[in-house]
Amino acid sequence: MVKAEHSLIAAIACALGLALACSGAKPEARTGAEPPAPTPSASPSASSDDAIKCDPAVPVELASAREVVTKRCVSCHSPSGTAGDDYDWTKESALIAHRRNVAAQVADGEMPPPGYPKPTPEELRTLVCWARQKS
Repeated sequence: MVKAEHSLIAAIACALGLALACSGAKPEARTGAEPPAPTPSASPSASSDDAIKCDPAVPVELASAREVVTKRCVSCHSPSGTAGDDYDWTKESALIAHRRNVAAQVADGEMPPPGYPKPTPEELRTLVCWARQKS
């Protein structure tokens, strides 16, 4: 009976060790003291599009945003591109629906991907200011 209990304990310990290893957690030394409090990370920086100033008195028309998108985005974001149908910016409805995400990703440098030309500061301002508008 003792041998069976040792085998069960060993199996449980092995399973716990495997679960701990797979979770990526690190075991803490047990000294009786509370573990240290996590150090606060630096506050996330504002996205780049927050730094772009838009004049609400000068609205940016869809046509202006469309020029930038046609020049910088539709090589991938079109029916023949690799981005997929939901991200086909040749469709006005898709571009409008995703406008804030598009502007944020471009402003943060996530789009266009490496190897593709980045928009000029004016093109970036056009996209961001157009995306911020309510309509």
